[in-house]
Amino acid sequence: MPTRTSGASGRTTRGRLSGSGPVSRCRPRSWRTLTCARGTWRLLSPVKAVPGGLALVQVARGADAPAALSWRGATHHMTAQGLSAVLRSWEHRSGVRVVGVGHGALYLSVAAPPTEAHQARVLAAERHLVCPDVFHEDPDLDWSTYHEELMRLREWRFWWD
Repeated sequence: MPTRTSGASGRTTRGRLSGSGPVSRCRPRSWRTLTCARGTWRLLSPVKAVPGGLALVQVARGADAPAALSWRGATHHMTAQGLSAVLRSWEHRSGVRVVGVGHGALYLSVAAPPTEAHQARVLAAERHLVCPDVFHEDPDLDWSTYHEELMRLREWRFWWD
């Protein structure tokens, strides 16, 4: 759990980041501290620096992070709220977790890929609806066997142009 050092007093407190709204954007000062809108936080465990910054999002579940951020990566295909709704469904069915968000990319870990061909075919159709760019950019993608690949994958990457 992070600890926070109050400005002039130098007093250290334990707790959660809170800000005006669900998002506190932080920038690393060193590998052990983050400076946020509400103060400087010292981390009790090492954290690797993340290129482009780090966002701590206060949400009940990771699937809600794109909506909380008003993320615009999939703007031409769906709203951030719509994407979060799909992610909640995948989180429930496949144990999906949001592990990274970029300008136009989304990275997910998959705890329980589909085990039945029918489930995987449904998932393939959902993935196409969410992010058709993935399918249009890979001319070698074979729709007849794509569902089998989804049954093996533990990481999913989406990108929107």
